[in-house]
Amino acid sequence: MSRLTPEARDQMLAEYVAGTPLREIIQRFGVAGSTLTYHRRRAGLKLRRGPRPPLTPEQREARAERACLRRPVELPFEQSPLLPVYPVRLVSRPGEKP
Repeated sequence: MSRLTPEARDQMLAEYVAGTPLREIIQRFGVAGSTLTYHRRRAGLKLRRGPRPPLTPEQREARAERACLRRPVELPFEQSPLLPVYPVRLVSRPGEKP
């Protein structure tokens, strides 16, 4: 992995200050998120907080696709993998009240 030049570092931080999304900065400069965080802290820049810019239609579509992948698959009852249920007996530790 190559090191960032001072010019690239300054450009990366300028884009951060301008509000460019972190993922775009990370991809554009080929660095890890921790690298961006390291340089941001060294430069004395605070963590960005506040309202996010509205999503583009492409970003909304990508987010919807990811959400669909996270939803659990519902199977008919006959096909659902059910684990056997065993009765549990609670036992108190010595010195504890039951």
